[in-house]
Amino acid sequence: MPDVCIQQVNSAIARYIWRGEILRVPLSTLQRRKWHGGWELINDEEKSLSLLFRRFQIQNKDVGTTTSEWLRKWDLSTAYTKPPHIHRVPATLGYMRQYAMDTAYISPQESSESIVAYKRLIYNTMSVLLNTNTEMPEMRIVRLWPNEDWPRIWMNSQEAPVSATDLV
Repeated sequence: MPDVCIQQVNSAIARYIWRGEILRVPLSTLQRRKWHGGWELINDEEKSLSLLFRRFQIQNKDVGTTTSEWLRKWDLSTAYTKPPHIHRVPATLGYMRQYAMDTAYISPQESSESIVAYKRLIYNTMSVLLNTNTEMPEMRIVRLWPNEDWPRIWMNSQEAPVSATDLV
C-alpha cells in the first residue's frame, strides 16, 4: 500500500479511537505488543503485505490467471530459501519482487494448519520483517521511571477489570 494511503488509514483510525480527546497516544504505541504497553493494534503496512502475500498464494493455484502465469514464468510459484530469479521480475512490478523475497521467510501452509493460524503466521512474519531494521523507541514514561518493572505493569494494566462506570 502506498505511504499516502497508510497515512490516511492511520489518520482515520486515530480519529475514530480518540474522537477529540485531549490526551492522545500515538498509533505506534498502540501497535506495540501488550507486554510493551500497547494494545496490539493492527499495523496497516504489515496487514496489507500479509493480505497481498496470501492473495498471491491463492492466485498461484488458479490456472490461467495473469498472476499465476507470471509466477510460473519467473519461477516464483515454489518457495526458495533464496529466490533465484528475482532479477528477472521487472522493476516496475515491485510488489511481485516483494512477494518473491517474502517467500524465503514464510513456509507454505501445512495440511494440519488452519487457515486462521496460517494467516496469523504470515502477519507475524511480516511484522518481524518490517521491524528488524528499526529499534522500537523507548516510551517516555519508561525513561522517566527506569527502575520500575514495566513488563509486569503492562500485563497488570491489560488484565485489570474495567467496568462501564470506570470509563466515565
